[in-house]
Amino acid sequence: MSECLFSNIIKFIQLLKSMDYGIKKDVFVMKISEKEVEQLAFLSRLDLQGEEPADWTKSLNAVLDYLELLNKLDTSAVEPAAHVLPLKNIFREDRPQQSLDKELVLANAPEEEEGSFVVPRIV
Repeated sequence: MSECLFSNIIKFIQLLKSMDYGIKKDVFVMKISEKEVEQLAFLSRLDLQGEEPADWTKSLNAVLDYLELLNKLDTSAVEPAAHVLPLKNIFREDRPQQSLDKELVLANAPEEEEGSFVVPRIV
């Protein structure tokens, strides 16, 4: 992760933390250690070199800080929603209808055998 992006994430989280907009105070705080990042990297078969474990620890903790902030927000007045946008079916109604006549369909086939299309073998 680039240092500029990381510092911008940190500044954004600090700005959000400084604002007071109905934040609940009793929320569990979670942090991840560098040792845990190394264990996760091992389990994920990632080869972290040099400063990468420390960088990933900072990045993951920044994400956890943001999630902590979201968990503190008072959402009691917000209605639950399955989707943020109204959904509507854009497809036509599925209605049974008469299918095409087999002889009519096969009349335009370049090659036909026993009532089926013949196509070139691929495998």
